[in-house]
Amino acid sequence: MLSFSGHDWVVKSSNGARVGPGGNLFSDAGTAVWVDGEGALHLTIRRYQDAWHCAEVIAGPVLGFGRYRFRVERELAFDRNVVAAMFLYLDDQHEIDIEVARLGSVHDPTNAQFAVQPMDRPPGGFLHRITLPSSWCPTIHEIDWRRDVVHFRCLTGAGDVVAAASTKRAVPHGALKARINLWLYAGSGTSGFPPSDGCEAELVIGSFDFASAS
Repeated sequence: MLSFSGHDWVVKSSNGARVGPGGNLFSDAGTAVWVDGEGALHLTIRRYQDAWHCAEVIAGPVLGFGRYRFRVERELAFDRNVVAAMFLYLDDQHEIDIEVARLGSVHDPTNAQFAVQPMDRPPGGFLHRITLPSSWCPTIHEIDWRRDVVHFRCLTGAGDVVAAASTKRAVPHGALKARINLWLYAGSGTSGFPPSDGCEAELVIGSFDFASAS
């Protein structure tokens, strides 16, 4: 458990097993996830004990409908196999995502997406691919979850909107919790691909805030 932006967060550990997303190992070590002296949250993908380990934190409380805002302090220039996600999740049938991810592709000009999962649940989920300037920082990412609609926005640190979308399709209800993770894409495989550049990765979240819809 750690404290970040006024909330308690559970640090995920897979206890040496490969788990979702991506069939990855997740570490709760202090060198994998930590809050620095300025209050920023760091999540990493690191190689140790001959394996790549990913990171995830889960908000302790269920916050409910409202606007979830994540401020990313560093550039979004991740390897094509790295996924950085800020999302709301109950289970695979109830999920709302902002993901910075090339999903293994070197040819797709987009590098991020808004999504409501699952895509195969009638009437179908929602997927909107976007391009975020990888050199910009900080950036702000918002999920505004309402009873009948989800609004997504990505903004510059100055508040200029870079990308936005909304959907009323398959809006989930239930005890979804805010989560942040950094993990390795697996494609159709059972374990995450290592970073193609062989380098460790780090996601720095400067702040998180929530404004209730009620």
